Amino acid sequence: MKKLGVFLLDTLLFLSLWFIGYKVFTRYFYWYAVRLFAQGRLPIPDFLTTPFVVTLITTCLFFLIRPIYAKELKKTSLIIIYTIYTFALIFGLFGKNIGLSGFNLSISVSLQDLYYDRITVFLNLIMFIPLGLLFKPNLKHSFFFLIFILGVEWTQYHFSLGYFDIGDIIANSLSFLVGNWLGSSLPGRYIKSQVQ
Repeated sequence: MKKLGVFLLDTLLFLSLWFIGYKVFTRYFYWYAVRLFAQGRLPIPDFLTTPFVVTLITTCLFFLIRPIYAKELKKTSLIIIYTIYTFALIFGLFGKNIGLSGFNLSISVSLQDLYYDRITVFLNLIMFIPLGLLFKPNLKHSFFFLIFILGVEWTQYHFSLGYFDIGDIIANSLSFLVGNWLGSSLPGRYIKSQVQ
C-alpha cells in the first residue's frame, strides 16, 4: 500500500511540475531557448523545444523534491540530476554562441545587461550553484573555480564560442560561492547526510 501511495505522489508531483514548468517556460523563457537552440545548431525541431526543455527541468526538480515525502535521497537520483546538469552546462558554456567572439572587461557594460538581458544575468547567477554544492567553501576551491571560469571564458573567445566577459566571470563566481554556502549550511549538510 505504501508503494502505491508513493507512486501516486510521484505521478502527481511530476505532472504538476511539468505543467507549472510549461507555464513558466512559455511565459518567460521560450524565445530565449529557441534562440539558444538555433544558435547551438541542436537537432531539435522548434515544436519539440518546449517539451524537451520542460521535461529536463521537471526531471531535475522531481528528483530534488521527491525525497521530502519518500524519505530517501538516492545516489542514482543525484547521478541523473548531475548528468543532465553537466550536458546543459556544456551546451550553455560552449554550444549557444557558436561563431560569436568578443571581449568585454567593462563593468559598466556588464551592468547594462541587468536592464537589457535579465534572463542571461539570472542564468549566469544560478548556473554554478549545483557545482558549488559539491565543494566546501574555502580559498583553494574558490581559486580553482576562478581559474576554471577564466579558462572557459578564454576558450569561448579563442574558439569563437562566445564572449570573454567580466560580468560572466563575476556572476558565475558568485553562483559557485552561493552553492558553497548552501552546501555547507545546516539544511545543506542535513540533505547531504540523507544520501543513500
